[in-house]
Amino acid sequence: MGNLYAGMSVGMGFILFCIILSFIWIIFKNYARGVFPGKNTDQMEFYGYQACGNRDEQRKNVYRAEVAWPVFIKTGNGIVRAVIRDINRSGAFIKCDSPCKPRERFRILIKSTEKRRILLNAEVVWSNTGIPEEKVVTRGMGIRFIKNPDKNLTALKLALDEYAGNEKMAPFQRASSLSHP
Repeated sequence: MGNLYAGMSVGMGFILFCIILSFIWIIFKNYARGVFPGKNTDQMEFYGYQACGNRDEQRKNVYRAEVAWPVFIKTGNGIVRAVIRDINRSGAFIKCDSPCKPRERFRILIKSTEKRRILLNAEVVWSNTGIPEEKVVTRGMGIRFIKNPDKNLTALKLALDEYAGNEKMAPFQRASSLSHP
């Protein structure tokens, strides 16, 4: 009877070992494909994400270019003219008199040079609309670029690279050196 229980416990241990091994293999394969956000894949690198532990570390490690590019924002209320003050591959700060509300989505046309125009989909991450005028340094909103075709993102990357080359500076200035939130 003792041998039967010993054999069953060895068998159950082997089955449990196989299940755990399969689980680890599935996680590793998905991690290697970039399904989990901890891996710095080409796609994630393209969007400007860093392989960091938390969101604050990610924000500190993303480089931003300080620019003054005119933009046109197409919202439900019409077209708004504004200016991008800083930008990277994943988002931007837009200076405007009437910022949109957080989570609002819109299309934005960026005019980085006389000849280059980039059309992107964006979502408002934060906005300083509810803050009194005397407490606001620069009225505007922070946006992130979402669900854009590769050719539009490539155009943005080229515009940023061109700007960095023309300004004779490191790829971009660090986000932590900017004066607004």
